[in-house]
Amino acid sequence: MQYSNFNTIGKSISKLEEDLGFKLFERSDTSLSLTAAGNAMYEFFTKTTREYAALTDDIRAFLKRIN
Repeated sequence: MQYSNFNTIGKSISKLEEDLGFKLFERSDTSLSLTAAGNAMYEFFTKTTREYAALTDDIRAFLKRIN
């Protein structure tokens, strides 16, 4: 079961890389690591996720104050 899940995830990541036109991961038989592009995407989405969370917290607080 676990292998099947990893296989599905791997295929999804490969499809994403194909759609993007660049690799996100360097793969070998024994390791997996981010490429420079993968690291840039990770940093971007980490920052975006933090900013989204802060924004939604701010909006909720604002709405509580005006209601």
